[in-house]
Amino acid sequence: MAQPFAPVRRKSFPAVPLRTTKDARYWKSFKISSEILQPATVTDVEFCPTTSNKLISTSGTQISVISVESGQIQSRFTSFKEHVYSGSFRKDGALITAGGEEAVVRVFDAKKRNLLRSFSGHKGAVHSTKFSQDGIRVMSGGDDHIVRCWDLPTESCLFELGRHKDFVRSQACCPSPHLWATGSYDKKMRLFDLRTKEVIFELSHDSLVEDILIFPSGTLAVSVGGNSVRVWDLFTGGRMIADLQNHSRAAMCASLDGTGSRLITAGLDQQVKVYNTSSFEMVASVWIEGEIVSISLSQDEHFMACGLSSGKLIVKRHSPFMRERELIEQGRDRHEVATPSTVRLEKTGAVPGTLRYFFRGQDQKARPEDVIVPKPPKVKFRKHDKMLQSFRYSDALDAAMETGQTAFSCAVIEELVSRNGLKTALSGRDEESLLPVLQLITKNIHNPYYSHTLIGLTKVVLSIYEQVLTSSIRLRPLLEKLLSGVKEQLQIQREMRRTIGQTKAILSTCEKVDHKQ
Repeated sequence: MAQPFAPVRRKSFPAVPLRTTKDARYWKSFKISSEILQPATVTDVEFCPTTSNKLISTSGTQISVISVESGQIQSRFTSFKEHVYSGSFRKDGALITAGGEEAVVRVFDAKKRNLLRSFSGHKGAVHSTKFSQDGIRVMSGGDDHIVRCWDLPTESCLFELGRHKDFVRSQACCPSPHLWATGSYDKKMRLFDLRTKEVIFELSHDSLVEDILIFPSGTLAVSVGGNSVRVWDLFTGGRMIADLQNHSRAAMCASLDGTGSRLITAGLDQQVKVYNTSSFEMVASVWIEGEIVSISLSQDEHFMACGLSSGKLIVKRHSPFMRERELIEQGRDRHEVATPSTVRLEKTGAVPGTLRYFFRGQDQKARPEDVIVPKPPKVKFRKHDKMLQSFRYSDALDAAMETGQTAFSCAVIEELVSRNGLKTALSGRDEESLLPVLQLITKNIHNPYYSHTLIGLTKVVLSIYEQVLTSSIRLRPLLEKLLSGVKEQLQIQREMRRTIGQTKAILSTCEKVDHKQ
């Protein structure tokens, strides 16, 4: 019995591996919800700890309270004569503290905007202010190389933390009320014991420390500066466990997501990098149009705020449907999702041999124990398949080229070669029918996916129509274009060979040097 005619399948190539992961798709699903122009560089942004709908941005001589839902500025703190820095919430969201060029530390009521406290004592600009763990003290670090602790009830300075040799630009509150971390432009990150006022660890970052971060567990710390983001294990004596150098320019800030499972860093290279905190491998990279100076992520991970050096505050919102799709994908990996057909089958409960089972309907699905007789698949023939089936090789080639898909055209050409019918398909053509063949060759012969097939086609065309191609006014330009394209590809091949030779020479020289060392 003769085998049934098999249609020509579209020429296929190895699948390109998926370049994006679930993490990458998740973080790239954040879309810009609002862009707010601030008076100067947005040095600090911070979401309110009690609600994800409110954040503060520090820029120029003001602190702005912004509603992220509407993208509007709700209120401003403008009682500053010079630049203000490091606007920061207390953990209950009731108070806001800030420093500035005036060397004064101020504390405000977040709702009424009243100035509650004003601490003077620094001899230089105050670039970093944070509330302590108990919320009744304010820690401030400035350009006078000193960190001071201010008591809110008594309005006095309780103590000072020295040992810094340059500007103090960042601080971090530890889970323990007796520990405090600082980052300085002397390229050091320090962990202080507030009971003895002594340094426990002094960790070398080898670059100006722009920002520091302490994990909620209190065992890991992060220092940011230069092109490097370093992770330290405080539990084992300050051992460096990761040196992340994925930023091409200076990294400026860091943040954690709500669960502490992702570390987010940003810098002047306009990139936001996301790392898995279990292995500290980079899982996503998001581009932001502008040099990023500050970044903050809301507790529910619905909003991300980026402060730019250009004075623009960008608020990005997570797509509400992305998380649902991710959960569905994860659920399908673990268990089968019920479908309407399976639900109907469970509800009917028809037993074989009964009248109800006999009249169960055509939409009834087979049960696992039923024997399914497969139906022969219905083969759909394309136009060129029908031509090949009737041995009309020339018409089959024309029909394949009419589709405009090079993959189909090359598949038909390879089928004609296997049948020894390519010369038959190309013979007896005039200028009008030869034109699409030459257009196919000149357009795709440089494509490595099709070049092998089209080179063989070109040889047959030139052997049959050499005189016609050189004398035809319509076909000669295509022949010249083909010639120039081939010359260009040959030149590229020569350049690649030179590059390979130079690379091998450099590698062999490096191997000799390493062997001598």
